[in-house]
Amino acid sequence: MDDVGGGGEFRSISAGSESRSSIESGSIDTSRGDMLRRVAMAMASGFMPRDPTHRGGALFLIGAGCSRSAGVPLGWEVAGIACAMMAEKLAPADMRTRFELSPDLSKNEAIFEEALKFLKNKALLDRATSLASGYSHIFEQLFSDQSQQNEVISKALEFGRNQINWAHICLGQLVHERYVHTVLTTNFDTLILDGIVRCGTIPAVSDSLDTINRIRGKSPHPQLVHLHGSRHAYSQFNKAADLTGTTDRDDLKQMIAELLRDSTALVVVGYAGGEEAVMRHLGEAVKRYPDKPIFWVTKSTSLESQSKATQTLLSGHDKTRKPRYFMGGWDADDFFRALMQQLTISLPNWMLDPVQFWMERAQEIVKPSNVVGTYENTITSLIDDYSRRLQQLKDCQTHKAVDAPTETAERIRQHIAAGNINGAWQETEAARSPDAYQDVLVELLHFTAENAKSSGDHDLMEKVLWCIDQIHQRIDKQGTDWGGVDDALKEIYDIFLSCSLGGYPEQIRAHAVETAKEGVKRRLHLAAQSPARFNAAVADGWHQLSNRFADIGDINAGLDAIRRAVAIYETLAAENPSRFNPDLAKSLNILSVHLSDAGETEGALDAIHRAIAIYDTLVADNPSRFNPDLALCLNNLSVHLTSADNAKGALEACRRAVAIYETLAAENPSRFNPDLARGLNNLAIDLSDAEDAKGAVDAVRRAVAIYEALTAENPSRFNDALAMSLSNLSLRLADMGDENGALNAISRAVEIREMLAAENPGLFNPNLAVSLTLLARQTFEHGDGAGAIGLTERAISLTTPQAKAYPSSKAGRWLSWMQAELARFRATSSPSTPTPP
Repeated sequence: MDDVGGGGEFRSISAGSESRSSIESGSIDTSRGDMLRRVAMAMASGFMPRDPTHRGGALFLIGAGCSRSAGVPLGWEVAGIACAMMAEKLAPADMRTRFELSPDLSKNEAIFEEALKFLKNKALLDRATSLASGYSHIFEQLFSDQSQQNEVISKALEFGRNQINWAHICLGQLVHERYVHTVLTTNFDTLILDGIVRCGTIPAVSDSLDTINRIRGKSPHPQLVHLHGSRHAYSQFNKAADLTGTTDRDDLKQMIAELLRDSTALVVVGYAGGEEAVMRHLGEAVKRYPDKPIFWVTKSTSLESQSKATQTLLSGHDKTRKPRYFMGGWDADDFFRALMQQLTISLPNWMLDPVQFWMERAQEIVKPSNVVGTYENTITSLIDDYSRRLQQLKDCQTHKAVDAPTETAERIRQHIAAGNINGAWQETEAARSPDAYQDVLVELLHFTAENAKSSGDHDLMEKVLWCIDQIHQRIDKQGTDWGGVDDALKEIYDIFLSCSLGGYPEQIRAHAVETAKEGVKRRLHLAAQSPARFNAAVADGWHQLSNRFADIGDINAGLDAIRRAVAIYETLAAENPSRFNPDLAKSLNILSVHLSDAGETEGALDAIHRAIAIYDTLVADNPSRFNPDLALCLNNLSVHLTSADNAKGALEACRRAVAIYETLAAENPSRFNPDLARGLNNLAIDLSDAEDAKGAVDAVRRAVAIYEALTAENPSRFNDALAMSLSNLSLRLADMGDENGALNAISRAVEIREMLAAENPGLFNPNLAVSLTLLARQTFEHGDGAGAIGLTERAISLTTPQAKAYPSSKAGRWLSWMQAELARFRATSSPSTPTPP
């Protein structure tokens, strides 16, 4: 969404509906592909396919990030759970509900922070303690008894519900195929063991330091080592004293050294390197064997986000030796999927052909031979009956006699896991009935949305809406009896909130509006049956509907929808501020955008100030989570303040926003570069208002450069933003006296917006009209008065319909400015340049 400041320049105002995340489509770019090939080559160099007793050469170290997609908490989340459990025990009865954890782990962060603050106020934890770095200290101070620690770990692992993710399955298959000889892990969960066993291999397991003497550097058998103990071990290392104590363990030091010595490579996945003992022993082993390549795979895109020990390990190598690679931006599931593909390893047999797999297992069951009579006949008949039923399933599979829903769903899941969007939809469209894909609909929706957002493909976005429509039909049939309804509603909300459909064809935008309306109806129906469970979902529904109205330019409907969302969030936040204040702040930001679009500047400022006040409090407790939201609101505040003629306040707010985005984009450019560009664009306008012409040009050139790179990857998403920045560049260059540069920039902007308006006139005609007027200004300055008049008349014709419908909106303000420009051009003189109110 754009607003206009002095001189007709474009300001960028955001509802937060895009650029919140960067989504991989499953393809691998050159640099990622090259790095992946290096990993595969290092693993394959120790592989001997003709010797079934020889294990492959790779050593893997697995951290908590590898289990996160299975619902298992990360270290800081476990620390938060520990704080919440203790706070709930110690709090007065009327406060205990504040510390009750939601089954949805992602909704507990605010509760973690409130519990931490409560315990600090009780003087049970130091003031400097944080969840991010205080894991061992929190356990040291709060849970000294081993049984208490086990209780916390068990509670934390309940969030995973024993689900196994794709990373664990692939790792199990790599062990089974003998590419990996030993897996080290700092995780307490047993999902790695589950993955290995599922793939047909039972490793030697060390689940405590008392059993590491069974681990060998060169072992004919696969090995799994829990460096801090497992959930089923009698002892686990959580406290600072326990973790520090392992630093002096010579047997641990020797084991890690021997494993690295006999490996061709070390591959670390989902581990930040926060444990001093592990990193010290690993560092010493690397010094002894510096010729071993190291691949450090993490979701973070910045090495600086890792521990100091990790940074030292990866940056301090001898260039003449084997290199050490930091592989940032990799989700664990996606990394293992891509690695399996690079090594041309197929899915495990139990997934490729589960019936055949269990038939082979049935052949391994020995029938009794040392008993006679009834017992022998009974046991033999049970075994035979089991084998016979498996054979019947095999016959049905072979002759295609049954299109079992579970089989279709599993085939779709396999395509999703392999990143094959076409295969997943071919299976879906070939299904004999909707029942065949019902159980995989939410997964298919998520997968398709990721591909649609990253590619801008219109057909895929239609498929996203089709999936949502199918989910609505399932809600109609099953209602609250459907166990997956909460997850489905959350997935739809996340997708609608992260998508801007403004650049899509009219039929898709219209379809999205109708789908969002139907979603609100379902949410209201569910809330009528269970208000405590679904009231928040109703607010989410109104929130996402307001965004869809914005896509079609329906200002009043969008404003009504977001007001309904805010009203519900206010009630929820009053009852439970730690859980719902973030939602309230987000909806207030959207409300400010819609009020600004409707010309209600005072209301927009009130809403955005309320949102910023909430985010300031949230950032104080959790800056990494809420700084992006605070910067977004500050960016919008600068726009609203300019509309209120408060140039000084606008510049101050914009500088704060850009400073935050600079830091965020340095750590994660793919996610935050769009936000940084938006902030730089607005900063250029504020600097121009402050008469810093050079600073304004420098800022907007940076914004244009970022948007050009983004548009090359995803034109449907970023073309309008590029045109906006080019329009502003034109104005800034004109301020500097560079009329030719100004004409070139605005000509590019008009060309882009002509194309966008042809596809979506309702949304893009007003923006095109402003760019046409700015082009008219440059045309006039170059001596073509007739051309300037023609361009401005067309701009007025494009703006008039929306200006008449919404007189107080930005379109109404623009129309007055365009009419003043037209009068100036007709007078063939330019005593002054009209600016909008």
